[in-house]
Amino acid sequence: MKIKGVEVFGDISNSLKQKILKAYNLNKDFFSKSINIEILFVKTDVEFRNELKRICGKAEREPWVVGHASGKKIVIFYPECFNKVSNHSEEEFDFVLAHEISHCFLSEYFRHKNLLFWFVEGLPNYIASNKLPKKKTGKSPKFSKIITPKDFKAAGNPYRQSGYFVAFLVEKYGKEKVLQLLIKLRDTTESFSDLFEQVYELNLKKAEQDFIKRHK
Repeated sequence: MKIKGVEVFGDISNSLKQKILKAYNLNKDFFSKSINIEILFVKTDVEFRNELKRICGKAEREPWVVGHASGKKIVIFYPECFNKVSNHSEEEFDFVLAHEISHCFLSEYFRHKNLLFWFVEGLPNYIASNKLPKKKTGKSPKFSKIITPKDFKAAGNPYRQSGYFVAFLVEKYGKEKVLQLLIKLRDTTESFSDLFEQVYELNLKKAEQDFIKRHK
């Protein structure tokens, strides 16, 4: 089934179709562009791991993972399966789907090797949440040190905090700055930190300090 720019594989109800459209449009509106993606819905862990291997070459799944994007392809459990295969509730489906679709949009800019991992996860979290509370909770990690997935895991997988940091940047400097940064990341080989400073006219550590002060 084709829904806008989304090729969907699986049995899709009208309500699920609307969820797909909503998640896709959230990203389309933020990135101000359309892309073609594929979404495959599965019901079992075996199906998930088989499709995961097909789209990205690995068949391992952490117990909490209910969706995964690789390039322009997504494998995700049906909403009603979330609480059967993980600690996620069915109500979290909309967020997870929008988050994974964000990764597909971000893949347009992934030619850059130094893209910091907090940004890779924080931006999708911000877009998917759409209603992040004004006040964050929990201690903020040192974002400038979170470069790789391993760094992200060592920092306690700070998905929520990364989303709050992106929300702070958008709220204070505007969405256009984020899009400018993405374009620079796509088109140049300079480091993330250098490009961040060019776009925001302050260094990443100073932005972190401002974020922490605002959310104390």
